[in-house]
Amino acid sequence: SRFKDDRDIWSSSEVRLFYVLGSNFATDIVEAEYWLDTDPGAGGGTALTITQGANPVAIASLPFESVPIGLHSLGIRFKDDRDIWSSSEVRLFYVIGNNSATDIVEAEYWLDTDPGAGGGTALTITQGANPVAIASLPFESAPIGLHSLGIRFKDDREIWSSSEVRLFYVVNPIYMAAGHIITGAEYFINYDPGEGYGAPIALPTDGNWDSAFETITDSVSNIPGGKHWLGVRFLDDRGIWSNVLIDSFTVTPILTITVNSSHLPVLYWESADNATEFQIFRATNLSGPFTQIAVTTDSTFTDNENPAAGEKRYYQITETVAPGMAGFRLPNRSVRSTSKRATN
Repeated sequence: SRFKDDRDIWSSSEVRLFYVLGSNFATDIVEAEYWLDTDPGAGGGTALTITQGANPVAIASLPFESVPIGLHSLGIRFKDDRDIWSSSEVRLFYVIGNNSATDIVEAEYWLDTDPGAGGGTALTITQGANPVAIASLPFESAPIGLHSLGIRFKDDREIWSSSEVRLFYVVNPIYMAAGHIITGAEYFINYDPGEGYGAPIALPTDGNWDSAFETITDSVSNIPGGKHWLGVRFLDDRGIWSNVLIDSFTVTPILTITVNSSHLPVLYWESADNATEFQIFRATNLSGPFTQIAVTTDSTFTDNENPAAGEKRYYQITETVAPGMAGFRLPNRSVRSTSKRATN
C-alpha cells in the first residue's frame, strides 16, 4: 500500500509478505511429528502419538536427556486427512547441564554488579542435593535506592549455576535525628496528594511544635460509612518529611432513634453509598446480649414490637457493603491519635 499527499506526491510502498496455505474448510489431523535442531523435511521427523481429529492432542516423551549442553530448537508439525503437512512450529530451548544427581558444595551472592562465577561473597551452606544457605547480608551499608541481589551455587563437578536475581529497594531509614525537632504534620484519607499537600495538623496536644517527640490528637465529622485509609507524616526543622504512617479504619452507620404516633421506636441511619444491606440488632441493656431482629435494604426501620412498660431498648446496626474501599478524602481534620519522633 502507498499514500499520496496534497502535493500530489506518492509515498514509497509499505510491503508485507503472506502465504496462502490452502482452502479453509474443516479437516482432521491424522499424524504429527517433531524434530530437534535440523528439520529433515515433512514426513521425515520422529512420529508423535496423537488423538486424531480437528483438535488433536500430542503425547510425547522427548529425549532431552541425550541433548548436549547449549542452545537447541524443537519443531513440531501436523498432517491432515488430505495428506497435507503443516509448516513447523519451532521453539528454542537451552540445556544448561546434564541431569545426573549432583551435590551442591558452595554458594555465593553479589549486590548490584555481578563479578562473575566464583567472584562473589561466599555463603555458609549445608552441602548436599538440597542445600540451605545461611547469611547476614550487609544491607545496612547499601545506599538508598533500587538494588539487585544475586545468588548462585556450585556443584561437586565444579560447575556454577546461573544467578537467581531479585530486586529490592532501600528506603530512607527511620531513627532519631539528634538535635532536630518536629515542626509540623499533615494527614490524608485514601489518596496521598504528595509531601506538603496533605491536610495540615495545626498543633500537637501541648500547643507547640518544639520537640523531637510530639503527640497529636484531632477529629473530624461527616466521614461516609465504609473502609478508609489514613496516612500521617511529620516535618522536621530541616524541611525533611518522614515516611508515611498508614492505618485503616471503618465507619459504621450513624443511628438516630425517634418514636412515631403509636409510640413505637423508629430508627434512621446514614451509611456508605456502597452499602447493600443492613442488619438490626436489639437488647434490653447496654451490655447485651444483642439479638438480630431484622434485615433491610432501607435506611430506616420501625420496631413494631411494643416494649413492656418501663423497658429500655438498645439497638445496633451493621451493614454489608460492596467490595472495595470508600473513595473519600477529608479536606481538613482526621480521626487520629498518634506519636512520632523526628526522622532523618
